[in-house]
Amino acid sequence: MRYATFLTLLLGLCGAVGAEDAEFKLVRGERPPVDSALKTRVVSIEQDFYPNLDKSADALAEAKVEDYVRKYKVQDFYNAISRMEKALQGTDAKRSDVAWCRRWLTAYKQRVDEFAAKAKDLREAGDATAAAAVKDVSARLDELSSYFDPKSFKCDLDAPLTARRVREWITRLKTLDAIPPKGLAELDRLVKDHPEYAKDERIRSLQAWFKQRMPEAIKRGINRTIDSFETGSGTGPGVALQAIEQVRNILPPNEVPAWMLEDETEVNRMLKDVPLAIEGCQARLQVMKDYLAKADPEYEALLPQLLALYAKVEEGAKAAYENARLPEARSTSADLMAIAEKVLADPATESGARKRVVINADKQHESERRSSERIDGEWIYVKSWTEEYDWFQVAAAEKVGADWRIVFYQLRRYTKALKGDSNHEWYCAERIVGKKIREENIEK
Repeated sequence: MRYATFLTLLLGLCGAVGAEDAEFKLVRGERPPVDSALKTRVVSIEQDFYPNLDKSADALAEAKVEDYVRKYKVQDFYNAISRMEKALQGTDAKRSDVAWCRRWLTAYKQRVDEFAAKAKDLREAGDATAAAAVKDVSARLDELSSYFDPKSFKCDLDAPLTARRVREWITRLKTLDAIPPKGLAELDRLVKDHPEYAKDERIRSLQAWFKQRMPEAIKRGINRTIDSFETGSGTGPGVALQAIEQVRNILPPNEVPAWMLEDETEVNRMLKDVPLAIEGCQARLQVMKDYLAKADPEYEALLPQLLALYAKVEEGAKAAYENARLPEARSTSADLMAIAEKVLADPATESGARKRVVINADKQHESERRSSERIDGEWIYVKSWTEEYDWFQVAAAEKVGADWRIVFYQLRRYTKALKGDSNHEWYCAERIVGKKIREENIEK
């Protein structure tokens, strides 16, 4: 029930109180007509009934229904009735004054019953209004709270920091940035609708979340991805900087020790680490430009050095190239090989000419919790779901440009996904172009 309806009922009830009895006004000083036939007075009436009559009449005349919503307050009238009934006990019912008192008490009790009924109606209306308010507030707070659990909220981006994933992450960050003001606006509307909840702990907690803690959590997520962040025991590098730090000790490119370029293990490590450092540096620059709109001279100067380092490592990898082989097969399943051939033949996979394919990671099953956010006008929509998929990996000797290279394909098939997100067919989830391999070594 809305407050307007509640107020209308209240005014209607107040206006209804006071309908007069035909014989009695039910007011202070009201007494029975003088009867000359009565030669004596009844002490209990004089000392107990009439004083209670006057007090009770005053109380009822001054009573406002809204002040007697609570049951215990209405009981005061019935206690007074009991006292007057007691005063009439043992009196002669044939006396005109006693008969008048009994009629007066009956009329008063009827008026009190009517008053109590109106108070009950008002109480029930108030209870319904309060219940509706509680339901509305709880539903709206539960909805806001369900979007974000401060204990598990996470907006940083884990590796790999590919250009596509970073672009998607930037889009999500912009969406998240728009949420706090909209969340605060919804809380303001809620308090406006239900002022009595202005100091509710849940509302205060959400106000603190949207006003301060969520923006801080977003900033921490950015720092954990492309910058440094507080670890509790100091400062640590985020994902991008951690990848860059792995190769800083071999910069600049022209100072890379010759022995490192001749050692297959070191070459393989650098061929793995340097692209990740390049990826991290590019990711940082992409976020600085497209999200923070800031220049980053230090890392703009670092990127060419990393690219030159990778070229230097590749150039010095000729010895490793001579000994390159496809990885050991972890499965010879004909079914998995048939799936791989079908997926690699799909133009969407962008696979080139191949001479040999091996399964270097057997089929596995994974599950992953996913979520997305969307803003539509004043509404915040958050969707969470669990995805499950099977995957395995193959390594192929594939022609890339003028060279034969070992190319790794992670093939995936979703067994559980949002409706419309997957056709549950096998596809290429990731393609990684690895090192070069001599053509005569492909079958070895």
